Amino acid sequence: MLALPLQTRASSLQAGVDAFADKDYAQAFKIFKHRSLQGDAIAQFGLAKMYRQGLGMPTDFSKALKWYQKAAQQNYAVAMSHLGEMYEQGLGVQANTETARNWYRMACSNRCSDGCRHLKRLDQTIGH
Repeated sequence: MLALPLQTRASSLQAGVDAFADKDYAQAFKIFKHRSLQGDAIAQFGLAKMYRQGLGMPTDFSKALKWYQKAAQQNYAVAMSHLGEMYEQGLGVQANTETARNWYRMACSNRCSDGCRHLKRLDQTIGH
């Protein structure tokens, strides 16, 4: 097995995912932040999730929203679904059911099963 140079391993997305899974949030944050600034949608999603849930840092819904939006702009469907949740629940933004519904619809149209489930539930609730 070939070993990657330390710098490559430290900044790889998989290293961030592994650190997150191991609850090494300081390392995950460092990697996700670096990769997010390079435009990596998965890292942006991971960073948003950390801010939203306060994993290794205080909860910051505004920053979570920012990074979910960046990932969603790259058609990362799971981020779209999470944006729907934030708008539906009023996390970091004023609650807005129609905006939530739009995010869920976009997530669903990009084959995100959670987005489809949330859209169906919301449509049943508001009678669409």
